[in-house]
Amino acid sequence: MRRRSGDNWIRIDDMAVSGARPFGNIVLQTFANRDFLQAHATDEQLLAVKPKMSPDAQLDQQLRPSEKGWQLTSLTLRLTSGVMFSQSLQPLVADFVGACDGSRTLAELTEALAGKVNASLDQVRRECLVVMRQLIERGFVCV
Repeated sequence: MRRRSGDNWIRIDDMAVSGARPFGNIVLQTFANRDFLQAHATDEQLLAVKPKMSPDAQLDQQLRPSEKGWQLTSLTLRLTSGVMFSQSLQPLVADFVGACDGSRTLAELTEALAGKVNASLDQVRRECLVVMRQLIERGFVCV
């Protein structure tokens, strides 16, 4: 809990971690991430941001043998410290997220992805911004 002005919110996460771990910094970072998202509530505001993946992010892939060699069965983005959240990703989303190195805005990143997949820029931006908001809130992306 914290005292603040503005709308209140609550977040409950189901986590398989020990309560003995210190979580103070993680809670403060969660507040900062949520504050950032509220300050960048419109798509236009978020598109101007230059996101960078957290140094604690890790992408795990699982492969199975097939008739044509190894076949990708899953991609999972994980945090390796703090609250060890994980999230399944599709290959194109993993490529998009991997391009978040802090050098380009989300507008530039989504434009590049739209050209790569030959899809409408509006549709790509809509879908990418949903994913980006989730990743920022969970601490996968630093802004």
